[in-house]
Amino acid sequence: VGCFGGVVAMLPDTFESVNGFPNTFWGHAGEDAALQGRLRKVGTEWTQHFGSFESFDIGRDEARINGGESLTTMKTLRQRLTMDKRRWRDDGLSS
Repeated sequence: VGCFGGVVAMLPDTFESVNGFPNTFWGHAGEDAALQGRLRKVGTEWTQHFGSFESFDIGRDEARINGGESLTTMKTLRQRLTMDKRRWRDDGLSS
């Protein structure tokens, strides 16, 4: 399980096989979780290297990053991730 996101590197062929990032995410949050789900769907394994990092509180920090406007609620995030599980082949690099 663990953490996925922040800095992610992969071969171009791998990125293309998962159709890249979805286009249905904006603001901050969710795109890394969607990419992780796509990698799992095609059976890609990955390694994790942990360093020091700061925690991100979506409720507190997203509004600060997006100029005072919170763009993603947890409900909206869950809805987008659920939709991406069905549409990942059609939403990304191919569109």
